Amino acid sequence: MIRRFAIALAAALAGCASTPGTIVRDRPVPVNVPVPQPCAGERPAKVQPLKERVPPAEWAQHDVRQKAALVGGQGLDRQAYGEQLDAATAGCPEVGGG
Repeated sequence: MIRRFAIALAAALAGCASTPGTIVRDRPVPVNVPVPQPCAGERPAKVQPLKERVPPAEWAQHDVRQKAALVGGQGLDRQAYGEQLDAATAGCPEVGGG
């Protein structure tokens, strides 16, 4: 009886004496991956240059104030184009951002 107990005890202790196996635990690790996003809108139409909007013959007939008004209007059109372009491409990813 003692002999059986000794054999059982030796077998049980032999299992504890072996090298433990590798314990693997999965841990979530955040990884930053750039995700391309589509642009929110389409580009607005480009501003037509003043030389194309006003023919040279018509330009020659304008006085200084009329020419200044046309040039000022062209500047405002370009400014509005820039604001519309910023709004249309606000959701687009930066290209070559530094």
